[in-house]
Amino acid sequence: MKWIVVFEDGKQQPFLRLDESEVKELIKILKDPYKKALRKLEKYQDIHESGEATERQENILLQTEELVRLMDNIINI
Repeated sequence: MKWIVVFEDGKQQPFLRLDESEVKELIKILKDPYKKALRKLEKYQDIHESGEATERQENILLQTEELVRLMDNIINI
């Protein structure tokens, strides 16, 4: 694992470079939290689709969707 700096559009962009074994380990670590987030997403989607979601529940739904999308991008490299 190593931080690298890439120049993009005249700005420094830091990136974390992982080797293949580190990526595989990260995927293992994320499997259970990913499944938990998927269950949470389904729960709040059901509430949303029933038409009875509060504003707080809608916010949780949006946050959970973003989390699942991020984790999905990492897991399904």
